[in-house]
Amino acid sequence: MSEKEMKIGKDYIGVGCGAFIVNDKNQFLLQKRNKEPEKGYWSIPGGRLEMYETFEEAVVREVKEETDLDVEVVGLCGICDHIVDIPGETKSHWISPSYLCKVISGEAKIMEPNKHLDMKWFDIANPPENITITTAKALDDYFYNIQSEKYDLNNKLVKHIRKKVFPVYEKNDKGHGLKHIRQVISRSFELVENNKLDVDINMVYTIAAYHDIGRKSERDKDNHEEISAEMMREDLELEKYFSEDKLKLIEEAIVDHRASLEYEARSIYGKIVSSADREIFLDNILYRSYFFQKNKHPECDKLGVIENSYKKLNSKYGKGGYAKMYFSDEKYQKFITEMQVLLENKDEFIRRESLLEE
Repeated sequence: MSEKEMKIGKDYIGVGCGAFIVNDKNQFLLQKRNKEPEKGYWSIPGGRLEMYETFEEAVVREVKEETDLDVEVVGLCGICDHIVDIPGETKSHWISPSYLCKVISGEAKIMEPNKHLDMKWFDIANPPENITITTAKALDDYFYNIQSEKYDLNNKLVKHIRKKVFPVYEKNDKGHGLKHIRQVISRSFELVENNKLDVDINMVYTIAAYHDIGRKSERDKDNHEEISAEMMREDLELEKYFSEDKLKLIEEAIVDHRASLEYEARSIYGKIVSSADREIFLDNILYRSYFFQKNKHPECDKLGVIENSYKKLNSKYGKGGYAKMYFSDEKYQKFITEMQVLLENKDEFIRRESLLEE
């Protein structure tokens, strides 16, 4: 095969780059792909490296070409081994580092409509389900590297939880998987920052990471918060990072996170994780609630699942509902207003949840 006949990414490894662009609303920019591989999936902007071009130069150029944004590279998120099957063809293999970027000027718009179907800003804590391999890796690297550095987390603790705790959530239902845990971690940090709380940030992180780990346990499905606390206590590695007094506080906070708790959370840590566990994205809670009820009531048809979802959400977030929020929070107030408007229109609620599997 001549050199001209060889195809990048197929006959030899391609080298690309990606831009994890974050705005001041803690949102990141994604584009919906219109080409294989991973057609129809959401992806961070990026492309191939050109001869004699540095990675950072390539990132700036690709972002401008695809989105018309001028960005500044802040730092490296991580590196992705992008190996994927292409329908009707052989595998594609690229090596692609992703870089954290901030916008200098411009408004994001689709510049290459043949390559991209849509473009949106998504909250980092609430990404879409169908994201590309490189985007999933960049998001993981953001939470592990960038977030850890920003909040000065103990790297060894974060590495331990990432390796030993997060994989357990793959067994949970769709409403309580790793995406939800990352959201609670991010929201916990946000509440600490916005309310200027004087707390041990590593404790906050550990509590959020562990709070739903007992959901799939066979010990006692109706008291997952207590099982989660027990599983945290069984992790002897945590004794390297926390005193017995702090471990006790962590245990209490995990138990106290439940929205239906009949008493007030016993510590500031319990109040943080309980508040962070409250949903702030309307579409997200409909999705989580539907699949939770579907998993809990396999005997029900679709309308039965939706009815159970409606009853649960109405008792939790409807007027006079039991959900607790211990801090002033604009995002939650906006969500609760939208949620209550939807709950007052049951037909619209049914219509929206009916679309989830279509």
